Amino acid sequence: MQFPYIIPTSVNTGFQSLNLFETAAGKNTLNNLLIALSVGAFLILLSIFYLFKKLKVI
Repeated sequence: MQFPYIIPTSVNTGFQSLNLFETAAGKNTLNNLLIALSVGAFLILLSIFYLFKKLKVI
């Protein structure tokens, strides 16, 4: 059974397997990713709105 272990390792290596929460990125990285995705989504939605306005769809 693999769940919740994402990166299973063999018994002979001396390392423990990592579960889902241990393989997640750091909190700062996740916050920066959220900010970047929010800004990107805003710019894309703004561009689509402008395009529809120019084409007189809305």
